[in-house]
Amino acid sequence: MKYASTQCISANSPEIMLVEKIREPKTMVVRHLEMEAVRAILNAVETDSFEGARDHLFIRLMFDTAARLSEMLDLRIQDLVLTRGHSYAIIENGKGGKKRKVPITDRVAEEVSAYVNAYHRNSTPSDFLFYRKSKDRHVQLSKMLVGRHLKRYAETARIACSAVPKNVTCHMLRHSRAMQLYRKGMSLAMIGQLLGHANPETTLIYAYADTEVKRNAISKASEGIMKGFPSHAKHEAYDENAILISMGLKD
Repeated sequence: MKYASTQCISANSPEIMLVEKIREPKTMVVRHLEMEAVRAILNAVETDSFEGARDHLFIRLMFDTAARLSEMLDLRIQDLVLTRGHSYAIIENGKGGKKRKVPITDRVAEEVSAYVNAYHRNSTPSDFLFYRKSKDRHVQLSKMLVGRHLKRYAETARIACSAVPKNVTCHMLRHSRAMQLYRKGMSLAMIGQLLGHANPETTLIYAYADTEVKRNAISKASEGIMKGFPSHAKHEAYDENAILISMGLKD
């Protein structure tokens, strides 16, 4: 109706403009993978070929950095700084064009270095880190190709590991890393910086979605409180006459 009113003045209706949109309840379910599922998917990738080595590193690096799929595809060789103990990736945030430095673990940095030495011998620093071969050219990977490969590895992994869910997506790796770090005690503010969230409230989904952290916090907070409460077994051991006398119900 807003559009129609710009095309025809007779369609301008203040009453209709006052009608509010239906507010759909927000879901706080974050689809993510447990660590055993991530390991099972990585184990399903055979790394004895270029494609396997590339895909294995792609999954590990995406999980390690919690980057978006588009950010992973845009990574260039020059965006990786590989210094033991201080390795990081320079990731350009598609939302707003901001750049951020994301630490990389030493084990993943070693795999990046081995991959570059093996499959980027004649490349320039500005070449894409992940590519597919097309005749004599290196072509940037597509989202469709990466998604298809990940789905295939997940289906293979599910045979050996029931923790691998159906319909695994690349974005689940990002959620999985964030959930893992949150459970390890990393603050939501720092997780938001790692993920490149412009709005801090966006990161709250991990606090809402995770029940393990809430359960552990409640358990720890209840330890001191519950010590003052008698158990059911103690109640049964109480002398009934003593209880009635203390309540003034028996002389």
